[in-house]
Amino acid sequence: MQLTDLIQGNVTQILQSKQADLTITLRHEAGSSLDRQTDNQDLCTLTPSDSYHLLRQISSALAFIHSKSIVHDDVKQENIMFTSTPFPHAVLIDFGASFNQDIVGKDYWKISGTPMYIPPEFLDKRKGPEGDIWAFGVTMLFVNRIMPLQDIGVFIPHLFIDPPTEQSTFTRTRLIEWFEDVVQEGEVLEDTGDNKFIKRMLLNRFEDRITAAELVTGFMNGV
Repeated sequence: MQLTDLIQGNVTQILQSKQADLTITLRHEAGSSLDRQTDNQDLCTLTPSDSYHLLRQISSALAFIHSKSIVHDDVKQENIMFTSTPFPHAVLIDFGASFNQDIVGKDYWKISGTPMYIPPEFLDKRKGPEGDIWAFGVTMLFVNRIMPLQDIGVFIPHLFIDPPTEQSTFTRTRLIEWFEDVVQEGEVLEDTGDNKFIKRMLLNRFEDRITAAELVTGFMNGV
């Protein structure tokens, strides 16, 4: 089976673009974004079966774009559409922050992202496919009702104020605390079922994280 056979529409598609008036028309995606599928405690309402399918489908989507050297750079609940009818179907959307590493280079950097999902290496001004994996791991903590939808209360541009200010110090400290919380949530997951994959998505060192291709291979082989 080829990787492209696994996508099954799990990456949104451009239907039309017009350079003259700077418009892009995207395919309509069924369902709603994950941030809209919550209860009154801001916990995800997806079933374990839905979570199972979502993990595999978005992993396949990430494996596909990463194989093309594309980094999404904004994986989060708001950018994943999901419907359970007539069958479970997840789609990765909103590539407005994405970039192609073959074009911009491995050292490409910009101040962008959503605080709850940026990875630890962001503090060292590093972006790459490993950051997408971290962000998807955080998203799966939400999908599996381990963590509610939340705002961690920081503004990313404050992080790199030079010389440091009270705001930048607070932002860095709060982010480090958040990274530690996420890593701890990953560490306490049972090393069974899908949790064993999510654990490896949330490792602090980006070099140690599982890749999207490894996720897909693991699912296919029933590892």
